[in-house]
Amino acid sequence: HVSPSNQEDHRTMLSRLARTPALRVRGQWARRLSQFRPKPRDQHVTEEFLDRVDKGQGENIIPQDTKSKIGTPLTPLPTTLFAYPTCPHCNKVTAMMDILGHPYVMVHVNPISKEEISFSKDYKKVPIANVADDEIRGSDSIILRLHEEWEPYNKIAKGMEKGEFQDWVSFVDETLARPLFRATSLTWEDALKYTSYVREMESYPGYVRWFHHMVATAFTRVGSNRVAKKFKITNPDTDINNAINRFLDKCDENSGPFHGGTLPSLADVLVFGTLRSVEKFKAVQTLLERNERAKAWYSSMEEAAGESKAIIE
Repeated sequence: HVSPSNQEDHRTMLSRLARTPALRVRGQWARRLSQFRPKPRDQHVTEEFLDRVDKGQGENIIPQDTKSKIGTPLTPLPTTLFAYPTCPHCNKVTAMMDILGHPYVMVHVNPISKEEISFSKDYKKVPIANVADDEIRGSDSIILRLHEEWEPYNKIAKGMEKGEFQDWVSFVDETLARPLFRATSLTWEDALKYTSYVREMESYPGYVRWFHHMVATAFTRVGSNRVAKKFKITNPDTDINNAINRFLDKCDENSGPFHGGTLPSLADVLVFGTLRSVEKFKAVQTLLERNERAKAWYSSMEEAAGESKAIIE
């Protein structure tokens, strides 16, 4: 909790972390966005934290009690992430930053208006990240940039070549994400839940939120049916379980709870982020209830990620 007396310092911190044209020019819009951002599992913005940010005290910028148990945090790069809450690609990035202990500002994007990314004239997809004033598009590019900056600090297992990373990206996107999307948007009720965050975006009038939620739900159902037809997905739960077992078989080849052995690898990050994007849906809950290996691995990844590193105003 940030007391009123610290609001000025708090705004200074956010301005440093969110150096995109959209947020820099429209500070009032950024403050309005804070009304619908989800609260992190544990609030890290303390007076001590703000003092350290203001003084620029490098590696001590993260409070001691919020550091990941694995490795030593690097001085965080000011990062803002524009994302959909249930987007698997976006959640790959948040999983990476949580495991690294990398603080970031999260801005949820309305999937219909996309007003929050209006600064990006020729690219209207998510995620988009602003990392130390560099605009980076796409989860793969963002993850590789973060991995490059953090590689010496033993947070993520070393040794994965870019080609192997791209192979895992293809595996996750094609073998896991497709049936997962189908399983979590199989019915209208599922699709309504999948896009329900739009109703919480209080910066929009109530009737706009309702309309955008209905339109987003319709698009989700149409997309789900197209994916199922194109890729012949008839039993998504089975496909999800088979994909996870293939991944876990690779994990068993290494000594340790992760694909990377004693540290999560980029493959662990990709799979974990994809599952975590819809962890409250029946498809993921069923997987973790019925597959003991998946449950054990997922629990290890949750421990490695720790509390959310999202900074909320």
